[in-house]
Amino acid sequence: MTSSETDIAQSTGLSRRSLLRAGGVGALVVGGVAAGLGTGIAPAAQAASGTTSLPFFGPNQAGVTTPAQQHLTLAVIDLQVGNAFELRTLLKQWTLAANQMSKGQPVGALSTPDSQAPADSGEVVDENAARLTLTFGLGPSMFDSRFGFTSKRPLPLSDLPVFSKDQLDPQRTGGDVFIQACADSAQVADHAVRNLIRIAGIRANVRWIQRGFLDVGGAPGSTGGTPRNLLGFKDGTSNLNTNDSARMANNVWASMSESPAWMAGGSYAVIRRVRTLVEPWDNASLKEQEDVHGRRKYSGAPFGGTAERDRVETALLPIHSHVRVANPRNGAASENERILRRGFNYSDGLAPITGPILNDEGQPVTGLLDMGLMFIAFQRDPRAQFVPIQTRLDANDALNEYLVHTGSGVFAILPGVLDTSDYLGSTLLDGPRATVAPTPTTTPAVARRPVPKKKRAPRPRKRLPRRRRTS
Repeated sequence: MTSSETDIAQSTGLSRRSLLRAGGVGALVVGGVAAGLGTGIAPAAQAASGTTSLPFFGPNQAGVTTPAQQHLTLAVIDLQVGNAFELRTLLKQWTLAANQMSKGQPVGALSTPDSQAPADSGEVVDENAARLTLTFGLGPSMFDSRFGFTSKRPLPLSDLPVFSKDQLDPQRTGGDVFIQACADSAQVADHAVRNLIRIAGIRANVRWIQRGFLDVGGAPGSTGGTPRNLLGFKDGTSNLNTNDSARMANNVWASMSESPAWMAGGSYAVIRRVRTLVEPWDNASLKEQEDVHGRRKYSGAPFGGTAERDRVETALLPIHSHVRVANPRNGAASENERILRRGFNYSDGLAPITGPILNDEGQPVTGLLDMGLMFIAFQRDPRAQFVPIQTRLDANDALNEYLVHTGSGVFAILPGVLDTSDYLGSTLLDGPRATVAPTPTTTPAVARRPVPKKKRAPRPRKRLPRRRRTS
């Protein structure tokens, strides 16, 4: 076992009492809009490729442009560490564990003394990596006085405004650290988050956790194609093409003209827990559902078209339809606002009831379904992308009648980890990585000391023959 692995094994050997003080792994809950109710980027064809593990190292973190997996476990954590040294130690331990789990390996040695807790919780030792990706981000609250980098807070990492339709639960709003675990196995995604929390121990309190699911192409029972949200509509049809590097640079990855140098290779994530009021929605007519959404329910075609990928003609859409309000398609302004959505459906049983509720007939309502969308969107600058989109939706979207936003947050997605000598957040804590100067295409002129000119010896004067004097 390496010294780093030993550190993690020691840090995870918590007593039951310490684990409970840490916020408890038992905080896991069962189950699970802005701009588009998108259920994520293009699904993967992992069944054909046979790929089970994805690389952890790279200039950008995995889980942003990675093809969508089937399951999500999202955690928002508040840290209890008090200085930059403790934060650096935790991030290094998380880096090592995340790399191990991404390869389908346990976070530490499986064999331990009988008196010591295992380093890994062990519930996926018989499974492969299931295309696990782990993505980490920091919230605005991380840039207070605790760690000494208040001045390094990126301007795009601004708290979101309160929208008029919000009914946010304070426990599901804000937070220090965002962890997104996506995998083709719910147990693998849960295991990853559970072990990261376990490693943190008393250094972190779990603020909230949300599980989600997505019927992506290649999943059992799926016919492939664009996944559907719980309203029954295809979602993600007009999402950004992650293979378009120019588009990713313009709309997704942090711009160095707007962000500090340490954010190079990072992005910004907005998360929203959007509950869908499925009871009234399921009783609305098909025409009303399509008018509210702005597409045909079963084919996914836009109004005036016959196929899902047909061009959207804004003038043919109902003026308050979700598709039209989210993206007016008015040229460069709309194109620059577009965000990379990576959402997952959720279903959390019954919504909490805080008092006696009566229906129209005066009969008590025993409970409504708590299901909807865990909306996640990556972008270059939420102030210029998510906020104007959601401001329009908040004011004019017909879908508002069927949605309740109950959770929210904005996070700076850290740059990727380059190799085993690097760690999450290194550019923030230790300074931006050194850049290699580009190789010049021509050899630069070398400055030389001027060589003094030699003085020429005077030429001997040619003597002319004397002219004879004539009388």
